[in-house]
Amino acid sequence: MGIKVQKLSDSVSPFARISFINTLFNESGLSRLIDRELGTRVQTAGYQYSEIIRKLSNVFISGGDCIEDISTHLKDHLKSIPNNQVPSPDTILCGIKELLIDNTSLTSTSKKK
Repeated sequence: MGIKVQKLSDSVSPFARISFINTLFNESGLSRLIDRELGTRVQTAGYQYSEIIRKLSNVFISGGDCIEDISTHLKDHLKSIPNNQVPSPDTILCGIKELLIDNTSLTSTSKKK
């Protein structure tokens, strides 16, 4: 894993571990797997499914309770991490809603004994 640690400012972010997690997410092949299986979103959407899932995990790994925490409590900390873009909660929710499917009800045809 190729992560370079460097001091960029005098401030310390309690969320610096997110950069390690994001690197693991990409280098493990998880990003490619998600995008291959779920497909790609249109370029105007701004984020691919792997990025949406990664940002959603960033919220919960950082101690957030809901998607809105990314803009209310975590945005400044997450933006301070180099190469870490922070989408709006609406962008994340829109991407997740695109993955919704109708409920399917299955009924067994076997007879009970």
